[in-house]
Amino acid sequence: MAQMEILGVDAVTETLKQVSPREGKGIARRTITKVAASVRDDMRQRAPHDEGTLRKAIKSRRSRSHGSFIRAAIYITHGKRATRDAFYWHWLEFGSSDMLPKPFIQPTVEAWRGEVEAEWARQWWPQYEKEMAKRARKQAGLK
Repeated sequence: MAQMEILGVDAVTETLKQVSPREGKGIARRTITKVAASVRDDMRQRAPHDEGTLRKAIKSRRSRSHGSFIRAAIYITHGKRATRDAFYWHWLEFGSSDMLPKPFIQPTVEAWRGEVEAEWARQWWPQYEKEMAKRARKQAGLK
């Protein structure tokens, strides 16, 4: 499983000082979910085209927070309980004795390795503005 760490987002750190910890955590959760969705969409575009099962089976989801870590995962559904059973994804990604690999996961990870920080900042500000509008409505006595 590939992991990426976002470093050097100084403007975001400064902005977090202006919001409560609860608001900051909410903003970060929504932001990481949006970033994972962007990576997921790119991975879907890179996936080999079949009848559409593989592309529809690529999902993203925010994982439970552990301490100060907020995580999101991109996964491919497979197995008996999966609505879209893309059990064959690893043969496409890595190949088999009868088939050459057609990688789509690793190229996506490599393409996003340098772009995650920029996408995080791009997704952060709309979420921050949304949270501040929510705070203003709450302070004005509106829902």
